[in-house]
Amino acid sequence: MPLMRMLIAILIAFAATVSAQTQTKKVIFVMTDGLRWQEVFQGVDPALLNKESGGVRDVEAMRKSWWRDTVEERRAALMPFL
Repeated sequence: MPLMRMLIAILIAFAATVSAQTQTKKVIFVMTDGLRWQEVFQGVDPALLNKESGGVRDVEAMRKSWWRDTVEERRAALMPFL
């Protein structure tokens, strides 16, 4: 969780800086509950793509939906907006 706290601190500092420069009082806060940094950069985690560790009910369907051969493809499939 230290990474998440650091990210929040950076967002708050950025919002304060932008607000001071533009005299606006609007802040956009994005909260990601359960987001794992490993999946942001590497896509679906193969260690969690099973019933035991990940609690996946239909492993084959999950693998078909999210698993790709390369890290870049897995990342794009799981988080296309990043």
